[in-house]
Amino acid sequence: MRHDGSVDAVTTLLCSLCGKAGKRIANGLAGERGFALVMALGLLTVLAIAGTAVTYYSTSDLVGSKTAKSRASAYDLAEAGLNDAVATLTNQLNSDGSVKSGASSPITPTLLPSTTVQYAAINGSVTYSGTLNTSTYVWTITSTGKVKNLQDTQAKTLTKLVTVRGLNQGADGSSWSRFYDNDSDGSCLTIDGEIFVTNVATKGNLCIKNGGGVSGANTLVDVGGTVTISGPGPQGPHTDSGSWTSPNNVNTINNQYATDSINASSTSPTLTSTNFEYGITPNATVTGIGVTVMKYQQSGCCSSVQTISVTGSPTGGTFKLNATPPGGSSTATASIAYNASSGTVQSALVTIFGSGNVTCSGGSLPGTAVACTFAGADAFQPITLMTKNSTAFTGGSSPNVSVANTTTGVAALQDGTVQLLKAGTAVGNNKAVSTSWSPTLTTVTYGGPGDLWGTTWNATDIDNTSFGLQFIAKNVASSAATAAIDYISITVYYTPNPDGIGTPGTPIKTANIGGTCTYQAQAAHTPCSSTDHVYAGTITTTAPASNPALVMPSVDFSYWWANAKPGPKHFCTNPNPGIATTFFDNNASTTTGPDASITVNGEMAPATSDVTCQVVENGVLQGEYSWNHTTHVMTIDGTIFVDGNFRFDEDGEVVNYFGRANIMSSKDDEIDAVVCAGGTGTTDATSCLNNMSSWDPSQNMMVLMSEAPNEYDQGATTCSGNTPPTCYYGHAPGGFQGILYSTSSCEIHQSFQDSGPVICNSISLPNENGDSYNPTYYSFPSIGNLTDGQKYGNAANATNFEIDGGDQAGG
Repeated sequence: MRHDGSVDAVTTLLCSLCGKAGKRIANGLAGERGFALVMALGLLTVLAIAGTAVTYYSTSDLVGSKTAKSRASAYDLAEAGLNDAVATLTNQLNSDGSVKSGASSPITPTLLPSTTVQYAAINGSVTYSGTLNTSTYVWTITSTGKVKNLQDTQAKTLTKLVTVRGLNQGADGSSWSRFYDNDSDGSCLTIDGEIFVTNVATKGNLCIKNGGGVSGANTLVDVGGTVTISGPGPQGPHTDSGSWTSPNNVNTINNQYATDSINASSTSPTLTSTNFEYGITPNATVTGIGVTVMKYQQSGCCSSVQTISVTGSPTGGTFKLNATPPGGSSTATASIAYNASSGTVQSALVTIFGSGNVTCSGGSLPGTAVACTFAGADAFQPITLMTKNSTAFTGGSSPNVSVANTTTGVAALQDGTVQLLKAGTAVGNNKAVSTSWSPTLTTVTYGGPGDLWGTTWNATDIDNTSFGLQFIAKNVASSAATAAIDYISITVYYTPNPDGIGTPGTPIKTANIGGTCTYQAQAAHTPCSSTDHVYAGTITTTAPASNPALVMPSVDFSYWWANAKPGPKHFCTNPNPGIATTFFDNNASTTTGPDASITVNGEMAPATSDVTCQVVENGVLQGEYSWNHTTHVMTIDGTIFVDGNFRFDEDGEVVNYFGRANIMSSKDDEIDAVVCAGGTGTTDATSCLNNMSSWDPSQNMMVLMSEAPNEYDQGATTCSGNTPPTCYYGHAPGGFQGILYSTSSCEIHQSFQDSGPVICNSISLPNENGDSYNPTYYSFPSIGNLTDGQKYGNAANATNFEIDGGDQAGG
């Protein structure tokens, strides 16, 4: 081989191995042919070694990439296993949380056995299982995903905590967005003079009267029993004043009288009757007012007395008299003996004047005259003088009979003033009449339908507690006489009659009434209709047992006694000095459930001190009850349990609460303050009383729950005048924006202002002092997202469940 041929061969090899770089090296070596072969062989060695390194590192990257991919796939498989396990729990349930037919309860401990699923496409598998804590009903789910590659197996293990929550009966927004009375013992949920603008349901009967009603185009009414609707009737007085003797006797018809002895030519004191119990709704038009007074002249001047004399000393024979009863005609008596006794004369006159209307004394004739006094229905009246009709005397000297007026009858008493009171002031026409009072009890009516007494009236005027009547009697005689009144009543006529469910112009959405309907005096019948003043888009007659709306939402007080934070088992993490360790329970360490161990009244918003109580676990706030008495702000969160009773009892105080929480008690609760959802300000002038319907349950919602009777009313603190909403006839109101709940009874009365659902075993809504002094029930927002205390209870006692996926760990 030629020497230069070898160089050419090397050059060719370099060029083929290195491309352009090799060509540059080869070209450089062409001028050094002696050194070329050696350099070429060295370069080949270097390139060979470099090639081996490239091959090694490329193979290593490929293996690493496959391992990372296997790890990711193993993680994905582990997550898929967790999801399969959770799906196994949720697939046991229907959409309402009930267990599907043939399925298992999600608190069945054997529900998640070890399960392996193969994924051949990626040469992997996942194995998952679950263990249930039967005290907390928390599943610990473990899932391991595995993937094999060419050299090894990659595995990832994940865990997840899943809580199974027991759902309370009625744990939905519609069950909590209404007035609900669970009493079905035959009593009535009575709406007296008030208009409800929310859903109403009662397991028993519903009674609506005195202008009360239920309204709203989207309102639902559900009644398990009967519906009775009645309008207002005559109302008796509630309070009477004046210097009359026993003025309160005019409250009832019982022959017990209010009396006053009136001097000659004088008038009586004013007898004032007010505080009538009306319930005229604001949209009513007053069309007339009628007053009824039962009265009579009890005694005094002056009844007619006529004296009968026989002259001429007859020794025998008879005589007759002509007598004229008031309102009658002259009539001759039967024959009266010349020597008749006073009793005989009285018997002859009774046949004309009537029994009890004349009494005679003196006699016997002819030696002694007989005096006859007209009484009873004929007392205090001018009686026509009796005259001789005929005589048939024998003996004597020109015998004769004569009658003289000893006393002329005078009707002493007349009306002085009969006038209505508007806000305590006499207004309009004086209906007094000059007709003399009767000596017997007589009913006299003033005014009536269509008579407004010369002034104007609206519902507020009528419902004012100072609406009423002033009455004055006068004596026109020359000596004293006694006036007596048995009863005063006032009937108010108005249109339209608002009593009922819905109105013709705005029917409610649905009325579901299991029993009969009765309007006024109509006979009970079914189904209900507009004839009964039931106006609804749909009227049904579903039996109570088949109507899910007649089920009271349940609350698990025992569960929350143990789990409330703060509560008996979970005291504040950071309490300030203002709250004692016994605030929530006195004996939680020795008992297993609520036993009303706290016997003192627990004030939740003390007027002179603050409270800070938070429960924090692992850096997470679990619940809070805090109060700032200076700013009047309360902060709430979670579920709070007091093993006793609690109060918002500072009269007239405003509490602006922020947050969503349950406050539970094993006894009762009471509200005399004004408790507002959110808001600002610390005085009535800026409280929610100015706009009770405006609050947002999704932001601020207090749910008060108790196991004992509750009372919601006005505060005892007095105020000046009648300036709603800050003052109602001298009393500061109480009010609440939120939800009231009790497994016992709830009474709402006086001037309480309420905006929110009321759900109790029984509800009492007494009408005590007329509509303007009674509670006002405002519309409220729909309750959507419930609090934990409304929704959840002990899963062991539940039939419906909710699966709550918790934290995931591992990877």
